[in-house]
Amino acid sequence: MRAPSEDPDAQPIIVAEPPDPAPITRLFVIWDEWGALSQQERSEIITNAYLRAHGQADALRLSVAMGVTRAEAVRMGLTS
Repeated sequence: MRAPSEDPDAQPIIVAEPPDPAPITRLFVIWDEWGALSQQERSEIITNAYLRAHGQADALRLSVAMGVTRAEAVRMGLTS
C-alpha cells in the first residue's frame, strides 16, 4: 500500500479515487490472485491493509474497497 511498484504491468495495481492529495474514498486493487476469493474477502483484505497503512481516520473515509482481477477491471473500465 505504501510503496506501489513503478512498473505499470506489475500487480497488484492500486487505483485510488480521487487521486492524491484528496482523501481517498474509492480504492480498487487489480490483482489476478483474487480469483479464488469472494468479493467480501477481497474487500476485507483491502480495508484491513489500508487501515494498517493509513490509520483508522483515513480508512473510515473509504466508501468502496474492491478487489478485481485484470479481466474484471477491463470489463469495469478501470484499465485497458
